[in-house]
Amino acid sequence: FPSHDTLDMTYEIFSKCFEMLKGQFRKGIIFNFFGGEPMLMEDFCLNIMTEIRSKFASSRFHFTTNGTIYSERLVKEWLLKEPPTIQISHDGINHDRLRGMGRIVTDNLKRYISEVGANKVTVRLTYTNDTVNDLFENAVYFYDMGVRRFAHQADVTNQWTPDNLIEYDNQLSKIYDFISIHNDFDVIFCNCNRIS
Repeated sequence: FPSHDTLDMTYEIFSKCFEMLKGQFRKGIIFNFFGGEPMLMEDFCLNIMTEIRSKFASSRFHFTTNGTIYSERLVKEWLLKEPPTIQISHDGINHDRLRGMGRIVTDNLKRYISEVGANKVTVRLTYTNDTVNDLFENAVYFYDMGVRRFAHQADVTNQWTPDNLIEYDNQLSKIYDFISIHNDFDVIFCNCNRIS
């Protein structure tokens, strides 16, 4: 993540990148829109998607968003008709403490699930050495909310201790037991085929 001011993507930069890389595109290539916050540039992103599709018909799209903005256009023009998916960053039970706006993000998450289906929505939770002990509780929290695709990722900039790693292993064991019973819950970034 840059620590200095950055510029938004422009159409000119997009066009140059597209021309430079298009020879490497393969069927089913996925273009991922992330930020900053791509929904702050909703028109730009959705217009670019239309242009990409006109030039490369088999392309697919993925959005990574902080969930603070609900995009009616993304839902109606793409998510209801196409294979694009959306990933919403949510800190679960710790969201208000860590980032605030928990109610807005949660309401938008539920709305996306309701409008386009749980199979097109992934929740991404970043956990730290301070919040790793809540990982299983967060998984259940999201499942109970209707989430069926759950991604979790460690904040590797933290100072992880051997005790943190033991706790992470304990949390994964609980998640493994949970998904053994709830086989409709897809846990991403986690190989839960554990070896005893």
